[in-house]
Amino acid sequence: MEWSPATSIQELHIRYEQFYTAILLLIEAAIKEHGRFLILDVHSYNHRRENSFTEAPNETYPEINLGTAYNKDKWQPLCNRYNEFLSASKVLGKQPDVRQNIIFKGAHLLSG
Repeated sequence: MEWSPATSIQELHIRYEQFYTAILLLIEAAIKEHGRFLILDVHSYNHRRENSFTEAPNETYPEINLGTAYNKDKWQPLCNRYNEFLSASKVLGKQPDVRQNIIFKGAHLLSG
């Protein structure tokens, strides 16, 4: 098959569906085996937002940003407790700045 934008897009859609099918099967297996599950979707990001030499002010960008915007209301208390737990923890001898939904409002992996 020759390359074309249309075939590339079609291939991406196929792989996208395969990925989400695999995730669904893993989630269903976890629920069947354990009754519940927790997914932590961890990312790193460049905290040097102004330029490569200057760190952005901490009041703008937290050290830990929990993306919880798309959680259903029933999970928000758990998200808040996790936020509190992380905030009370020590990282390199100090308590980290932990906030929710400051930088990323993104994907929809767990939006269902």
